[in-house]
Amino acid sequence: MFLDSTGSFVIESTKTTPYVSFTSSKKLLEIKGVSSPDNTPVFYSPVFTFLESIASYDIQHLNVCFSLLYFNSSSAKAFYNILKRIKGLTGAMTYKIDWFCDENDEDMIESVEDFMDLLDLDIRILETELNHGE
Repeated sequence: MFLDSTGSFVIESTKTTPYVSFTSSKKLLEIKGVSSPDNTPVFYSPVFTFLESIASYDIQHLNVCFSLLYFNSSSAKAFYNILKRIKGLTGAMTYKIDWFCDENDEDMIESVEDFMDLLDLDIRILETELNHGE
């Protein structure tokens, strides 16, 4: 597995890929920045691998935080599948999903609302001023 000795992992951001991390001590999965990778399935494969094996890490509650300035359609598909897998974890654990959106980004807010409707999932939308320093 790709978790380090502390039970965490990090994928650093680039101009086209987000910062992705799991912090064991906080039970926090975070996806932050811009998501338009050249090969979205390959880029997000560590997240899917992690979610498939999460039960083996003795995690009773998972916090998930999205904070994105932009994502393309292939990333939307990946996020849909990530959220679907998280929803499927309900028997083994509880989870909380927060999605930070720029307060003026109506398209992002609508996209998150679409995920909520499509998956019948509770996502807390937090409107704020986003600046990832990128």
